[in-house]
Amino acid sequence: MRDTKRWAVLAVLGAGLLGMTGCGKSSVSTTTLKGENEVPPVTTTASGTANATLDGDELSVNGTFSGLSSALHEVSGSSAHVHNEAVGANGPIVFNLTVNASNGSFSGTKKLTDSEKDAFEAGRFYVNIHTMNHNEGEIRGQFSSILDE
Repeated sequence: MRDTKRWAVLAVLGAGLLGMTGCGKSSVSTTTLKGENEVPPVTTTASGTANATLDGDELSVNGTFSGLSSALHEVSGSSAHVHNEAVGANGPIVFNLTVNASNGSFSGTKKLTDSEKDAFEAGRFYVNIHTMNHNEGEIRGQFSSILDE
């Protein structure tokens, strides 16, 4: 009887520990995409929003845009990307986002390296939407406010 109780207690503890493995923190950041955030700034009425969730080492980004001055312009396989650089400077593409032009949305996911994860958490990632009128980017939003959930 004593061994049965011990095994029952161990089973409950083990189940609790297994359940906790999925309870890691995720970092969430939201940004507004505007022409004035571009480098150099762009005069446009276009706008958008982007949300990023870092869960472990996987970054998921999604968002919407509207009011672009012209059709989307593809650069390196997409018209929307996540880039790595601080506010006020342009940086390299980290990964492409899949764009749905018909409803003005984008999304994408990437497993980040340790250095990419550090850059995201330091507020160095931004989203950029490229158009025919503004090949380098019409609207941009910097992920800078990291909140733990």
